[in-house]
Amino acid sequence: MHTALMSSRKYMINGKKYKITLLMTLFIFMLSTIVPALTFAQPEAVSGKDWEHIHGNSWGHNNSPQTQINAGNVDALEVKWMFPIGGSSLSPTFISDLGATEGTPVPPIIKDGVVYILTGWLRIYAVNMETGKADVWDEDYQYEVDIDDAAERLPIDPAGPHMHGWRYWAKEDALLMPGMACDYKVIDAQTGEEKYTIGPWCTNIPGSIYPYRGWKMGLGTAELGTYEAGELFIGGQGGTEPGTLKEGRGHLWAIDMNNPDQVVWRVWNQPPQDRPVDDWALQECDVGWFFTIPCSEVRAESPTVLDNDWQMNPGETVHWSTGTTSMWGQPSIDEDTGYVYVNTGNVSPFFYTEYRPGPNLYSAVLMAVDMNTGQRAWWVQDVPRDPWDYDCNWSGMLVDDTSLGKVWVKGCKIGWLHVRDAITGDTVHYIEVRQDMDDRGGLKRTDQLGAVEPLDPHDEFIMKEWVMRDTYPAPPAFQLVPGWWHGTFGTDPAYNDGNVIHYIESVQATVTEWAWPELPELVEEGQSLGGSNWPTGNATIVSRDLVTGEVNWTNFFPWSNVRAFPTVTGSMVIAPHPDGILRFYDEDNGELLREMNLGGPMIIGSTIGMDSAGDAKIFVNLGNPTFGGPGFDVGSNIPGTVVAIGLNERAAAQVRTTTVTTTATTTTTTTTRITTATTTTVTTATTQTVTTTARVTTTSTLAAQTETVTSQAAAQTVTAEVTEEVGLSSTITYAAIAVAVIAVIAAAVLTTRKT
Repeated sequence: MHTALMSSRKYMINGKKYKITLLMTLFIFMLSTIVPALTFAQPEAVSGKDWEHIHGNSWGHNNSPQTQINAGNVDALEVKWMFPIGGSSLSPTFISDLGATEGTPVPPIIKDGVVYILTGWLRIYAVNMETGKADVWDEDYQYEVDIDDAAERLPIDPAGPHMHGWRYWAKEDALLMPGMACDYKVIDAQTGEEKYTIGPWCTNIPGSIYPYRGWKMGLGTAELGTYEAGELFIGGQGGTEPGTLKEGRGHLWAIDMNNPDQVVWRVWNQPPQDRPVDDWALQECDVGWFFTIPCSEVRAESPTVLDNDWQMNPGETVHWSTGTTSMWGQPSIDEDTGYVYVNTGNVSPFFYTEYRPGPNLYSAVLMAVDMNTGQRAWWVQDVPRDPWDYDCNWSGMLVDDTSLGKVWVKGCKIGWLHVRDAITGDTVHYIEVRQDMDDRGGLKRTDQLGAVEPLDPHDEFIMKEWVMRDTYPAPPAFQLVPGWWHGTFGTDPAYNDGNVIHYIESVQATVTEWAWPELPELVEEGQSLGGSNWPTGNATIVSRDLVTGEVNWTNFFPWSNVRAFPTVTGSMVIAPHPDGILRFYDEDNGELLREMNLGGPMIIGSTIGMDSAGDAKIFVNLGNPTFGGPGFDVGSNIPGTVVAIGLNERAAAQVRTTTVTTTATTTTTTTTRITTATTTTVTTATTQTVTTTARVTTTSTLAAQTETVTSQAAAQTVTAEVTEEVGLSSTITYAAIAVAVIAVIAAAVLTTRKT
């Protein structure tokens, strides 16, 4: 067969690299006469130009398909400008009085050449990505509310805001920002003006009798989900948090987009507070697992374990100190199936098991909820009756893999990585990652009483009667690794081309006292949950094959934990660290490509996008170690700075002008007539057009990130244009074409290989 026909190029389809021969392309076109349209599931908002969600796209991949900044030119990166965040003294009085947070605790959002920065005291700056000046809007947006009035009419206990993320919403060209009064604000991205309010969602909540703490309003204080097909906003509220207690009922909710104060459904993460529900753990047992053990198996083999979950005595309401905390992280919404994927926080109070017998559903749970019905489709509890705060914090991610199908990927604090079938919840992988950390020199796991193993859901004594504090040695002898602050999976993962990039972390917690020997009395006096200190911590960044679960490469970070998520782009992994160094790793082998000392701790993940001139920039948050937490060893609470990093002028000029052309000629003697093919459009990273021409020409213009391939197979020609700048859409459609070169079709062999 002629060598020109067998020549190939790499393309990105459905988030993976494929080597596609020209014959394969012809074969696809031939096949499309039989199958008029092929659809590949994709997340929303995949773009090399913008960064619209906390983790880039709607499935949480922390991935930008841009290639302008890449492993080949990482040495040419430099700081382009810096935007200092104003101090919290600029915040409205009602926020500063409640405890305003310095700096920006959330990743910057990027859209159409503007980077949007949200402060811890709810001010938004719209910054021109080229100049670094906040002059896009006439004035900055500042959240305002009459907090005293809100506290009178709503079941809230106001406190300073605490946030993990926010987002851009394409449908309204708006920013969605969490508020402090059971509300979200819809902010016009062009003007900075407030369009309308979503909520309040916390009025007339069935089974909730205590106020909600204002400091963590919303879905884990993260972004608001949008289910466009069902016209629903997806949010939620955590229940009782250790140290606050007596808090409202935790749940997930949906609000009608057309009536933004109307709650459509609620899915509960804990029992009612005003009445007993003896069969709480049985109601959805048939769709759940305790790690890998089906709930139905536990019910069959240990029939009394699941009775009276949460209740100190049958027929009693749950203790007022208990509840399931926030659903930290970005919800992943699948527009095709109508499922939303979230994870819940710890049970409270976690050291005091005597106040909450049973497995305590649905704390420390991964779950899928059918947004069309408001019903849990499946759930997995990682640690039944968790006594250590080993919850499922941070974000998971949805992946549509060619081998595994659609899977939900999430690791929880205790140290197992879940890869679950996204539709059924069945186990694909359940990988213990902590031994890897031990082997690489991490802090050794606590062996004390098996503290780091999931509790056996079959054991009635452990599930119903065990008093954790009576069993453990009296502090200060009690030490726990991983400590509960962030646990083994201390931040969000990233995904690209069949590989998951995540951190494995270890931090030692030394419990110095049991602060509540008589919980109700001392809680009313404001006593803390328990004294502890955090002497040290470390972390390893890992690239893992999603299909096999095997480790591709690792890099050990001995100095502290890491809170900032990794970002994949341009064949590299960008890793901000709390030691002030921004690290760049080769995506394929983990080689350290470069270190940039930026002079301040980084505890928020980096985002990347393009300015109005088409130049890519990376954005990182410096300073603001308020949320660094124990084991991070970072400095004082300061406002911090957002830093823009881009290519130097010489490298940027090369990217704008480089063109590579190759030519190949094809011949054939089997063609009997010439057919002109129809035009085919691929609305993803590729746009393909079929024409007629006489040679193969490849042109690469890196500034626009396009490739043009023109070829002849007999009298038929294929032209493929790849435009990563606009990103991938949710579908790839191949129009049917007529193919007349029968001999070429018969010889065509589909040769696809993942690379």
